[in-house]
Amino acid sequence: MKSDKFECGDFTRENMPVQLLLAQVGHMYKWYVTKQMKDTELKAGQAGILAILQMVGPMSQRELADHIHITPPSVNVAVQKLEKLGYIRKEQDEKDQRMTRIHLTERGEKILGNMHEILRSTEDTLLKNMSTEEKILCRRLLLQMSDNLFQEKEFRDMPCKNPFKE
Repeated sequence: MKSDKFECGDFTRENMPVQLLLAQVGHMYKWYVTKQMKDTELKAGQAGILAILQMVGPMSQRELADHIHITPPSVNVAVQKLEKLGYIRKEQDEKDQRMTRIHLTERGEKILGNMHEILRSTEDTLLKNMSTEEKILCRRLLLQMSDNLFQEKEFRDMPCKNPFKE
């Protein structure tokens, strides 16, 4: 007698749970972007650090670690690599000489321009064959899912707040 529970092999495109679809799309997206980035010398996390520096401005390694929610030693490894590649530079803080701030270099700005193009192209691939209305609906539904999660008690202690709230 067959159980009422789903087995992994029972899922089809029509009945796969939303969380599995999201995980699958996320995994495929990461793989696709990584392939697109193969000529850039960067990994996705390093590109993320550059993007944060572009959006927020110069910051200390501790502030960067807090901002992206990874350990300071992990940030240190990434910062060393990015500095070696010439995408960032360290400077002493003008107000507090004990603090070193990480700055995006001109070369870092340039590679981010390339990354933005990769992300735009990837988004075009993700959303092709969708009407304008479907694209708007897709965005609205994803934002609603994000809001739903951030409203749960498990997110109250999360060090970051919902980045999609205005």
